[in-house]
Amino acid sequence: MCAALRHNTLVHLSWTGTRTQELTADYELGHCGHWPLRQHSTLIYDCWTAPTARGLGIYPHILALLQQQLLNKAPEVWIYCLQQNKASRRGIEKAGFTLRGQRQAWRILGYFMGCRQ
Repeated sequence: MCAALRHNTLVHLSWTGTRTQELTADYELGHCGHWPLRQHSTLIYDCWTAPTARGLGIYPHILALLQQQLLNKAPEVWIYCLQQNKASRRGIEKAGFTLRGQRQAWRILGYFMGCRQ
């Protein structure tokens, strides 16, 4: 876990973990949420920035620091977000990450009905 404080107030949380064969985003994308990996990688996930700290550049700053540190442990660092989360996508791009692909799933009444890569 990575926690960031600003003036002794919690403003950001992120989690990281090692992945060896694939990334999984089952909760977000159901059976479409599997992304095969070529090599041992690290994932940054479940990021949260306090509403009062949003728009201050904290999220991309923390992501860039994490990416730099994690690249010492694994050859690739991954992060993903939902397509409709435009603020997260902007922060990820500002941190220096590049888009590697997109997945899309359809959910009707809470059930995953299909997907597209």
